[in-house]
This record gives sequence, structure tokens and C-alpha cells, in this order.
Amino acid sequence: MAPDPHRGAAAGTPLTLLYFGDTQNKNVSLGTRVLREAMRQAPDARLALFAGDLVSGGDGEDDTEWGEWFEAGGALPTSMVVAPAAGNHEYFEEFEDTPRERRVLGPHWPLQFALPGNGVAGAGSTTYWFDYQDVRVVVLDGTSALDLGTAQAQAGWLDVVLAASPARWNIVVVHQPFHSPRAARDNVLLRKHLLPVIRRRHVDLVLQGHDHVYARRSGEDGGDTPVFVVSVAGPKQYRLSTGAHTRMAPVGEDTQLFQVLRVDGPNLRYEARTATGHLYDAFELVREGAATRRVELAEGRIAPRTCGRAKTLKGRADRCWE
Repeated sequence: MAPDPHRGAAAGTPLTLLYFGDTQNKNVSLGTRVLREAMRQAPDARLALFAGDLVSGGDGEDDTEWGEWFEAGGALPTSMVVAPAAGNHEYFEEFEDTPRERRVLGPHWPLQFALPGNGVAGAGSTTYWFDYQDVRVVVLDGTSALDLGTAQAQAGWLDVVLAASPARWNIVVVHQPFHSPRAARDNVLLRKHLLPVIRRRHVDLVLQGHDHVYARRSGEDGGDTPVFVVSVAGPKQYRLSTGAHTRMAPVGEDTQLFQVLRVDGPNLRYEARTATGHLYDAFELVREGAATRRVELAEGRIAPRTCGRAKTLKGRADRCWE
């Protein structure tokens, strides 16, 4: 079920929504437990946001992997509105290893998701926005911005969409993080073109994936918002960079997570939970006039998790699970 541009009950009605980082690998065997636990923790959820790399793709496995993604979701895709961001694994390399090599959106995407069609020219299949009660959700395409030259166009479009927002809360979803918590990754074009818009238009939450760890940080100016979150729902797990340990908190490795967001008037409560339902992170955003205050909710959180092995079974030291 995909989002219409305007959806949901009347503004002011409480809303529960879910957010998932990359599912990508082993959706049926290991991803299912995350999606089911999310629905168990939030049976009233009406909206699910996916931050890209729903499948791994490639090597002729796309049909099988998309089939597994829908199987793993069970009742979720048919019982609530699903809003996905495209990740780099939703693209494939056409003419790979030749001078004509380029990224092309996979053919499954437009056939499986009937999205609003209100995105930016050049990335119309993968950028869109919609309002759901008191929330405006804007979905960006980080792969197109970084690899296909649409970062500046997406920034202009994002500015217009956010400037016209009547919603109390504004959430941006994008696959690649603005501030990467994984070593040797730096998405400069996102920060150059899109981050100034995020700040100027007072976005509340930026929900991201791609790096297969957990990390949270706020703006560089020390303000409480926007809050930037990177999360991972699937079992493929990387390692945090040294910088992530010093500039982000809380952080986590080797942990499948899902997020529950509860919006009720001037309050937005965020929870990150493990596949077995344990509380990993929580905070609340409180709107006070034109200002927003972030309140940390530490009670009940489990201890931060780190990778307990030096390398994967295949010998890779940059991952915790291959």
C-alpha cells in the first residue's frame, strides 16, 4: 500500500508510525522477526517508512529477493501505508566494467510501489512527499543525488516542498546518511546541497540507512533538532568509525533494530528497539511555540552493543556480519 499525497485521519489525531533501516539480506530467515516484533510493539501503526536497500539485488536474484521481502513483511505491506526510499541496491550497474557503465533504477521499483509521482525532475520515480495527519514526509534519493547529478535539483525541490508544509512535524527519509557513522564514507554532495535546506526549513527528523550500524546525532550548531538517525533492520552489520564514537550517541553495532514513532500534538516520541523488543534508544521532541526541545528518555534502555568478533568468517575486519 503506497502513500497518497494527503492521507490519514484529521490533523491532531495521534499517529503511530514505524521506521526501518536497511532490510536487504535474508529477509525471510532473519528480517521477519524484526518486522513482526515492530507490529507487535505498535499494533496501532498506520505508516511504515523504509530507508532503502530493501533487497540486495544483483546476480539475477532480484525476483527471489523481492518475493522474500514481501513474504517477510507478512501483513505489514497490506495493513498500513508503506513509504520506501530507494537505496543503492535498488539500482544496478548497466554496462558494468565498460566506459558506458552507469547506475540504472531496477525495473521492480516502479512496478511494486505506486508512489505519489510528485518528485523532482530527473528522479521522479524515487523522490516524493506526502502528508499524513500532522506529519509531512519527504523522501529523497541519495543514490541519484550522489551518482547521477541530481543533488542540486533535489535541494531546490526539497526547499519548495518544506516551505509549503502545513504540518506540525517534518520528516525527511533518505538512504545515504548526511553524517556517516561508518569509516571511509563521506556523502559530501548531500551536505553541500541538501543539508542547508534541512536546517533552514527546520526539519525535525532525518531517517537514514546504508551504513548498517546504529547512530544518532543532532545538528552541528548544538541545537536539539534536526535529529539524524542511522539504523539497520537486517542482519548485515558493519562497524562504527572512530569518529562516530565521539560525535554520535547512542551508537550500536551487530544489532537488528526497528523504530516506533508516536506523534501526539506537540509531542513526538521516538523509540529504537531490538528484534526481541528491548529498548535501545528513546527521546521525545516537544514543540514549544516556534522552538523544539529534545528530552532524552534513558529509563529502560539496554546497554550499548558493540561487535564482539575481530573479523567475519570470511575474514573481513570492516564488518561484523558478512
